[in-house]
Amino acid sequence: MKALEDSFIWIRNDVESISFMEFAKVMYLQEKGYEAAKAQSEALEKLKRGVPVLSFAKRREALDESIRFADRQYAAYEHLCRFDDAPALGIGIWSTLGNAVRSYLINDSTLGVSYMVSKRTLSVEINGGLAFNWARSGQMRTVPAIKTRLYYYFLDHWRVAFGGGVFYDSRKEGLLFSYDGLLEGRYSLGRIADLRMSQTFEGLFNDRNSRYVEAFPGSTCLATSTVTLELPSLKWLERGSVDLAYQAYGDYQRIRSFLNPHGSVKIRDPFIGIYLEGKTSVRFALDGKGDVPLFISDRFRTNHDPLITQGHDLTVSSNPSKYLAVVNLGFGYQPVSYRPTFGEMFLFEDSRVGVFVDLLFNGDFFFSVGLEVETTISLLGITELGIQFYGGLDWASRYPIWGVFFTVPH
Repeated sequence: MKALEDSFIWIRNDVESISFMEFAKVMYLQEKGYEAAKAQSEALEKLKRGVPVLSFAKRREALDESIRFADRQYAAYEHLCRFDDAPALGIGIWSTLGNAVRSYLINDSTLGVSYMVSKRTLSVEINGGLAFNWARSGQMRTVPAIKTRLYYYFLDHWRVAFGGGVFYDSRKEGLLFSYDGLLEGRYSLGRIADLRMSQTFEGLFNDRNSRYVEAFPGSTCLATSTVTLELPSLKWLERGSVDLAYQAYGDYQRIRSFLNPHGSVKIRDPFIGIYLEGKTSVRFALDGKGDVPLFISDRFRTNHDPLITQGHDLTVSSNPSKYLAVVNLGFGYQPVSYRPTFGEMFLFEDSRVGVFVDLLFNGDFFFSVGLEVETTISLLGITELGIQFYGGLDWASRYPIWGVFFTVPH
């Protein structure tokens, strides 16, 4: 090839640092391809232009339209229609974390045998195995469980989902039941923001008062209506969002209403990888009463039982404050180009290490502070599992605290 170097145009893409299994980097690879071709634009312009074949024009138009249709469907939820009904049996990892819509009553992960059937816009899945809630050291639980969920996608931008689970708590010698529903719509507002609207319903039947679900006694339900604006990623702004939620929480006999604004932002240096992030959640009681509940999705890391159980039992009053605010701050290092692989099968992405500070205001003031380490493990660049370890001091209980969060997109 060296001898014939002057007789052909050499276009070499600068992508040696990208693993061949990193499917998430498709757009990056495309940009690099255009850059390499542009560098040889003068040589390419000297070539004779081909003559289009008119007989292929209609076929190409049809293919272009099918690509645009698939792209519209994939853009909202990363879901594609399947035209076969082939079932799939394998090992499944589920997590209530990983969906853009927050879960408030139960926050756990499930590892078990998964069976899934999909056809076009409908997907049904069942997972039986072990459910584990390791979010905080004072209440780490692992119980046998079986869960199921159904998704139906329609009108390109909308989906509806139903799910449920049965857990066996051997400590309480009883069953815990969970059920939930979701209606969600997502729309792109161009380069300004993405709009997301959701209506969720969550329920628990916990007649044995299992501590697996953060001390929710008896029957508990929560309906949440949320409108979210998600900002686009920029050079320094990695992510940012604001949302407003109306919540109706109760035990089917007594219902309380809350207003819950929420915001988050993460700024990261694109050259070195130093990041600064902040999240805030404020819950106001619309009935003028106190005992505003704290949910695990508020991400205040504590083992202090009075905080964990506050407002969960509607027959008990312990705090007259009509609001509860949580602020999460983080600062650390997330390497820009650090993506190690294990045999080109497991990819480690978005790895970071940093310090965290959680602040809570509810008439009193509490805080937790410590270190956290996080990474995302990608299997063949297709399935992702996020793992976050943290450890530090919980000032409310005056004891150390640690835990693990698992994130699985769904």
